[in-house]
Order: sequence, then structure tokens, then C-alpha cells
Amino acid sequence: LGIKCLYQPYYCQQLGIFSSQSNQKVVVDFLDYTTNIFLYININLNPSAEAVSSQFKLISKKNLLLDLNKEYSQLKANYSENHNRNIKKAEKTNLLFSEQTNLDLFQKFYLGNITRQQETFKSQHEKIFKQLSKTVIGNKTGTIFSTIDKENNLLAASLVLHHQNRYINIINTSSAMGKSSGASQFLFDRIIQKYAGSKMIFDFEGSSVPGIARFYEGFGANEEIFYNFQTSIINK
Repeated sequence: LGIKCLYQPYYCQQLGIFSSQSNQKVVVDFLDYTTNIFLYININLNPSAEAVSSQFKLISKKNLLLDLNKEYSQLKANYSENHNRNIKKAEKTNLLFSEQTNLDLFQKFYLGNITRQQETFKSQHEKIFKQLSKTVIGNKTGTIFSTIDKENNLLAASLVLHHQNRYINIINTSSAMGKSSGASQFLFDRIIQKYAGSKMIFDFEGSSVPGIARFYEGFGANEEIFYNFQTSIINK
């Protein structure tokens, strides 16, 4: 329709302003400029946008982070009862943690278990997912972790990026069998165990969705606020 829009890229929770002069004036200038260029805007800004959140009526959104700079036993002590119960269930059925998941298998598993209609997952998103996962595995900036059963069936999997001081849980999913067997709780527990005691942050990448937030909070994750910036064509 010839309408210029600014929207959040798929698989990218939050962005911000990349500048050598990252201060409040830069943020204000950026947001003022975008409103003059784009008729419709819907983007997520990183926590640094807090300084102008009231001025631009930014909407707060929740991310969840876990500081890994503790012993594993200390981190596990903050798990919810439900998570501990599911981890024990997974251990009793001899589920296994794997760091050697084949990329093609992971892609097929993810595409076979994503709720496409609920997540408005379209054909262009499938292309983005395949290219993204192929790139980060190819350049070794990401690792696929998974939970498998005794027959080597994939039950849950996560693609974790590593950048600077963060491990970022960018993509994860589980099968129906995985959900009932505690495979996801087991998976994240083993990832946390692997990196415990490091000077790193595990970024769960979510979520403002209550059910997903409860799941990540169950590992002792703490809230971090980032911001959504929206404008309406009608208001213009």
C-alpha cells in the first residue's frame, strides 16, 4: 500500500540504538526522527530506553535473566518445586542431555512442533529460522542443546547464542511427549549446570506471556524490563 512501517525482526526480542554517544538525547532524537519517517512503528527497545519511557509512552515488557556466577547447588536451590519434580521425573526415565544435535534434525523438530497459528508463524518465518540457525551453527556463535530418550528420540531442544557475557536462549521447543516427561525442565537444568560458576548471564529471552514467564522464573531467573515503542497510523 506504499505505507512505510518499522517493525521488530522475527527472532529478535529487543534492539536499541547503536551509537558511540548512547545518551538520552540520542534516544530522543532517534525516536523523534522515526516518527517523522514511518507511518506505523512497532519495535522493542533495550533497557536503556527507560530514561525516555514516560516521554514517549513506552510499554514495558519483561525479560528474564539468570546470573550464573554461583555454584550449581546454589542455583538449583532457587528452582521451583514443580521444576525439581519434573527434573526428577526426567532422570528416573533416563532422559539424556546432548550437545551434539544435528542441525537438520533440530530444524525438522522445531518446525514439526511449533504452534504456527498461535505464533503467527508463516512461510517467510520458516526461511528466516532455517537461515538463522544455519548461520549461527556455521560460524560457531550458537549451540544446539537437546533432551533425548533411550531410543535417541528428540524430546526438547534449544538453540543458545553466546555473545560477550551472555548465553541467549533464542529458540526452543519440545514435543508433546517432551512436555509430559519433564524434558524441557531437564534441558535447562543441564544447561545451567554446564555453565554454573561462570561470569555469564543466561538470557531466557522472555517473556511477557504469563505461562512462559512462570516457566523461566521457575529456574530462579530475575526480571529485566525492556520497552516497546508503538505509533498508530490513525493517530497520524
